[in-house]
Amino acid sequence: MIKIGFFLENLPLGFIDYTNILQGNPGVGGTEFQVVLNAYLLSRNAKYKIYLFAQMESKFPEEIDVIIEKDFSKCIQLCEEYDIKYLIFKEQPHWITNNCFQNIPSCVNLIAWCHNFLSVKRLDFYAQNQSFKSIIMVGKEQAELYRDHKAFPKIDYIYNGNVIPSLEEMKDLIACRNRKNIVTYIGSMYPYKGFHVLAKAWKKVVKYVPDAELYVIGSADVYNVNSRKGKYNIALPNYEKTFISYLTKNGEIMNNVHFMGKMGVEKNDILKKNNLKRFLRGFEENNRVLCNTNKQMSSVLNEMMSCNCLVEQPEGKELFSGEVVKCIKFRY
Repeated sequence: MIKIGFFLENLPLGFIDYTNILQGNPGVGGTEFQVVLNAYLLSRNAKYKIYLFAQMESKFPEEIDVIIEKDFSKCIQLCEEYDIKYLIFKEQPHWITNNCFQNIPSCVNLIAWCHNFLSVKRLDFYAQNQSFKSIIMVGKEQAELYRDHKAFPKIDYIYNGNVIPSLEEMKDLIACRNRKNIVTYIGSMYPYKGFHVLAKAWKKVVKYVPDAELYVIGSADVYNVNSRKGKYNIALPNYEKTFISYLTKNGEIMNNVHFMGKMGVEKNDILKKNNLKRFLRGFEENNRVLCNTNKQMSSVLNEMMSCNCLVEQPEGKELFSGEVVKCIKFRY
């Protein structure tokens, strides 16, 4: 039996109930959802013994052995005590700057799960450190970016997964052509996600599609429950000011705009009504930055597709066209 550890950086997330993880994301970041989901799925395989290192108490599936430890460095050391062969964790630059990878037990193999771009400096570190056995990307295109780096032999890629509804459940979904003109944004409310671009364009959208409605799922709380928010309780004060004027009239939120805050699996009720002509997530026009530029299939896109939504990213070639789920197109 192979013993595998996952590290969940959940201290900023607050108390979350993960017990029904197979129903979907309970209201955390996509990476955190993937960590718990994969730990749970592997725990169901008799070949593996799974441990989840979490920074704070939450409700986790009972199949997973949970160890509460805030300090990531101590979690690495605990792997030797629990005879854990592999430790999988979300790659973060502060693990290196905080000297977390010193005196690593020789029996512990580290696997960095990279959900974002890496700097050359960090790649150099992983290439030289013998404790790092693998650097996992979440898409082939992301992995190919580092082909000319000495760390490339350690690099592999695994697409983010999601729980897919059964064919019977899919049959009950409303066909896209019969849905209302609802557009949905899903993501944390930070500048790099690019919500302000969608907000700026919204009144122009309504001009051409008068019955269009915008649902905004997410807030500044997605990654940190202690975030200070602005007047409308949506995003950090300075960022909220950059987009709120596009979505208000006489100081009130427009009737066709719905800020839903942070949501768990209940967001699927909204997605099932979604009729996406253009799904804008994380696009920043001036710098041409996509928050999912390094992901050919991000967690949120998987969720959208499982609800039979038309999914597009502006500006770019088509990378994925689904046959199993009709009316799905992913542009990147």
